Amino acid sequence: MTLTRSKFLGNVAQFNGGNGIELGGGTSGNVLTRNVAKANTQDCVDKTGVRARPANTWTRMSNVGDTQNRNGLCLTAHTTLPGFP
Repeated sequence: MTLTRSKFLGNVAQFNGGNGIELGGGTSGNVLTRNVAKANTQDCVDKTGVRARPANTWTRMSNVGDTQNRNGLCLTAHTTLPGFP
């Protein structure tokens, strides 16, 4: 399934057995705003763009998490392993 042009607003993803918020390689044009992801395997994950700019928009300074697979996804998150397919 390919997810495109959707909005993610005000979601909370905590203590999942996997990733908190994850957008896979086939997604694009999605906008994520004011979401919180904490205490997951990896909190904020975007596998699009293959090392370039992601194909989804993570609204600057509004999503919160502890970990992310690339810079600029979630406020206060540190970047861990790349997590690309």
